[in-house]
Amino acid sequence: MISACIVNTIAVAFFLWSGVRTGTPEKLLMAFLVIGCPLWLLYEHFIWPRKHASRLLRVLPSPGRITLSSESISIATLRKDAVVPWSRIKRVLETDVAFLLVPYPFMFLFIPKADLPVEVYDALHSRVA
Repeated sequence: MISACIVNTIAVAFFLWSGVRTGTPEKLLMAFLVIGCPLWLLYEHFIWPRKHASRLLRVLPSPGRITLSSESISIATLRKDAVVPWSRIKRVLETDVAFLLVPYPFMFLFIPKADLPVEVYDALHSRVA
C-alpha cells in the first residue's frame, strides 16, 4: 500500500508540475490512478495468491498418487495417469519444497514434497544429481 501511495503522489505531482488542464479526461485519469492503483495492489496482495494456489491444487498431483517402480514413475492427476520411464528423466533436482524431474532441457515435472510417502521421497532423493 505504501508503494501505491508513492505512485499516486508522483502522478499527482507530475500533473501539477506539467500544468495539465483540469478538463474531464485529465480528471478521469487522475481518478483512475488515485483509486485504481491501490485497488489493483489490494487485489494482487489478497485475492490473486488464493486463486493461484487453488489453480495449483487442481493441477498438481497429490503426493499419495505418485508411484515409483524400477522402470518408471507414475503420476495420477485428475484427468489421466501419466507414466514416465526413468530413461527419459535426464536429471532429478531437489528444492526446499519440491522435486523437479527434468526429461528435456526446457521441461520439468513438479512433485511437491508435502505429505510425500517416505519410500517415494527416498527413491527420488537417491536420484538427485
